[in-house]
Amino acid sequence: MLQRLIYLWEHLSTFDKKRTIFPKRFTQKPWSGKFGGRGKKVLQGVESITK
Repeated sequence: MLQRLIYLWEHLSTFDKKRTIFPKRFTQKPWSGKFGGRGKKVLQGVESITK
């Protein structure tokens, strides 16, 4: 089994042996949209008006 794996690895092209690089999905920017305002401090009694 191990010999088969080594054989397959050695016969791969150099392109297939390269590390896969995935695009970045998350940024360092603050969130925006529906959940962008989470954690904001609101005056007491005002939160029911903003909902």
